[in-house]
Amino acid sequence: MKYLYLVLCVVGTLIPLSLFIPFLTRHGMDFGLFMQQLWANDISRFFAADLVIASIVSWCMMAREAQRRNIRYWWIAMVCTFVVGLSLALPLFLFMRELKIESDTARRYGHELSTGREVPRGI
Repeated sequence: MKYLYLVLCVVGTLIPLSLFIPFLTRHGMDFGLFMQQLWANDISRFFAADLVIASIVSWCMMAREAQRRNIRYWWIAMVCTFVVGLSLALPLFLFMRELKIESDTARRYGHELSTGREVPRGI
């Protein structure tokens, strides 16, 4: 799964930015126009509100899971929500989580188990 999360990080970065960069090239960082277009009609308001709520829920989940699993640098995923969007932040955090689970499993049960190789039992 961790490699799927990495692919989704790339896709979740390229697609949103490919849609946002044309706005930037035409209008620059016109925050007022950005907000005007974001909230322009019922459908865009629906998606914007949904994304805000999903982002807040994701931040809560990331913070709790990072605390529970002792995931270092988890806040980078949170920052990515503002830099690119949830489409990067969530798969990035899930990738970091997978790495931590693998690391903890290797530490707890030995390297052979985490790599999928059979661990010899006894002599």
